[in-house]
Amino acid sequence: MKNWHKQFAFFLLLLTFLKPCYGQNKWIGYWIDTIETYTQDLKIVLHFDGENQNEMKLNLYSIDQSKVPIPIKSFQIKEDSLIFSSKAYNLQFKGRFVDSNSSISGAFKQGQVFPLQFTRIDSLPCVYRPQTPQPPFDYGIEEVLIPNKKAKVNLAGTLTIPQNCQQCPAVVLVAGSGPQDRDETIFEHKPFAVIADMFTKNGIAVLRYDKRGIGQSTGEHYSATTFDFADDAQAAVDFLKKDKRFQSIGIVGHSEGGIIAAMLAAKPKSKLDFAVLLAAPAQKGDSLIVSQVFYAAIAGNLPETYAQALANQERFLLDVLLKHKDSTLARIDEELEKHKQSLPEDDIELALWKNFVPLRDISPCLSPWFQTFLTINPADYLQNAKIPVFALYGSKDCQVPSETNKDLMFDCLSKSNIQFSLITLNNKNHLFQNAETGSAKEYNNISETIAYDVLSMVKNWILKF
Repeated sequence: MKNWHKQFAFFLLLLTFLKPCYGQNKWIGYWIDTIETYTQDLKIVLHFDGENQNEMKLNLYSIDQSKVPIPIKSFQIKEDSLIFSSKAYNLQFKGRFVDSNSSISGAFKQGQVFPLQFTRIDSLPCVYRPQTPQPPFDYGIEEVLIPNKKAKVNLAGTLTIPQNCQQCPAVVLVAGSGPQDRDETIFEHKPFAVIADMFTKNGIAVLRYDKRGIGQSTGEHYSATTFDFADDAQAAVDFLKKDKRFQSIGIVGHSEGGIIAAMLAAKPKSKLDFAVLLAAPAQKGDSLIVSQVFYAAIAGNLPETYAQALANQERFLLDVLLKHKDSTLARIDEELEKHKQSLPEDDIELALWKNFVPLRDISPCLSPWFQTFLTINPADYLQNAKIPVFALYGSKDCQVPSETNKDLMFDCLSKSNIQFSLITLNNKNHLFQNAETGSAKEYNNISETIAYDVLSMVKNWILKF
């Protein structure tokens, strides 16, 4: 039950992270350890490479999410000590060699402080995911560049086209929050690659792309908001609209991508014919995060009293952030300290606040994306949708809980006067894997990337257009 007091909202930010160092030959190679929380276990790998200290390079991998390296440019090595940091990700690590240079022990800090002890490995670990598509492919594959002229961004993507495509339907896949690549890679699962492969084999063209600033796409990711990503999705739709091979164009959005799909579905000039919302939030952003905290704690086998206390603390924190978003961090810290002092000595929440990290250490919560996300209300778009919508939830989803979203989604779509279907699938988690608890800790342990019945259901619905 250790670490139960840590903030789930910060773990969401932790899911996407890290940067920049210089060394000596004994450092060369791969080093691994795991950050453990009640919601996630994330394996972190350091890779030192180079012939001498002046040429030394350091890359960091969050390998449960992606094999794409994160270059660490700011680091120092002095004898047996190592320090690296990244302003962009608000993180730092301080450590040193121990056990006769067989491990690197230290403290990793990003919002919370995590003790880590890296040990040597021969190479990056590899996990086999049976659903990941493998060549040869019996359909066309085109590598494309999608221009967003307004933002001066080029999105690198992959367009897969069915054999003998003559006026077939086409869809744009829009990923969830964080620095997602075109496959929406997480824990070496590649959900969008699996979706694209299955859809294309069944007569649906699919366009998927790296988010701006990620992979081969240009632009700045970490200063972008949901509205910027919606502009990118619209650029992808416009790209498909220029291709005369397709009879209808739809959008399939997962998680935050579902909010973006709703935004475009409500936009008369979006040029869309239909939308699929996979685990799409219907709650306002701040309320969603509070729900995430509660249901993630429950899935992590914490007592309901603790789960509710965590949710209450998160609610207060987000209220302060919303109230003082233009204030100094010191002013926000003052408000949090005042609240802490008002709690009874035996209150569960007081124990949480005593372990709370000062806000200056979780400044990513003041990022443009986070501040914008807190205020977005998907209901504004859902109840104004102009095209048919298919919405799906997993009953064990802890990130967009069906308990707090499905009824609101139904009410909103009912007001839109459009054709829609809404289904909650039993025992499916946020990735639409068959799951036991729905906790994010399960994602990595389930070999299935996305349940076949989900793929088939969505495919059959799209083929109506």
